[in-house]
Amino acid sequence: MPSVFDRLAQQGTSSSNQRTTEEKQEREQKEKQRKAEAAAISSPRRSNLMHAKPPQDASSTPIKSPKKNPKELEEFFGRLYKQETVSSSAHHQEESGNEPSSLPTSPKKTLKQQAEFFDRLYHQDKKLSNTYVIPIKMKLRIRTKSEAKKGYNELDLQGEDVRNAINTYASGKLSGKALAVSVIDALFQRDYSGGSHWEVYPSVVDEPREEQTKCVGEEKSEFYDVEKKAIKDWRDEYSVASARGKIKISSGDIYVDEYSFTLTGRK
Repeated sequence: MPSVFDRLAQQGTSSSNQRTTEEKQEREQKEKQRKAEAAAISSPRRSNLMHAKPPQDASSTPIKSPKKNPKELEEFFGRLYKQETVSSSAHHQEESGNEPSSLPTSPKKTLKQQAEFFDRLYHQDKKLSNTYVIPIKMKLRIRTKSEAKKGYNELDLQGEDVRNAINTYASGKLSGKALAVSVIDALFQRDYSGGSHWEVYPSVVDEPREEQTKCVGEEKSEFYDVEKKAIKDWRDEYSVASARGKIKISSGDIYVDEYSFTLTGRK
């Protein structure tokens, strides 16, 4: 008769065999279920592939890039420039064996370079602004002392200030003296080259004397003696640039008579 321990051992072995059989059956059932699901998934995929359209050539489809405004284009090309700069710098460092460094920075400009830069911008802006010339309501004529026998020449002053002054005088809103100042200022600026250490003085206009102001019929004329100068007194150099003349203003014309521009100096 088997002992208690033998019976317990047999029961344990029987239970273990039963669990092993159940686990095997469960694995086989799961494997069948997995294969069935895989077959169900792959079947419609093959069907879709059979009815799928062949892929289109990418080159045959035009690529539509979104339109960019000028500011976006500037930012876009700015990014491209930075990327190209970084790539070029990295390639150069790889060839030279140097360690990568930070992005290159623009060199600092000296005060002289900055002044030259802004001077170029100023002249560009001035050139653009001069493309439109304000029409004037009076004619300008000029002659030097040596041209007294030849008559007057047409004078075309492009300055905006003097042309505005002429029109303001023609409409009765500016004095003859103020107009004479504007004319001699414009002539001085035309002939004066400028430079360092020059001091430009205000224009001097002599009031017309009574015998100089003449009325012929209803036409009134005004006469002014005008002068404008600049002085350079620097170290051992002393120079004077001077523009002078006689201005006659009538109802329809402005005459500059005996005009001269001189530059004298000594060292």
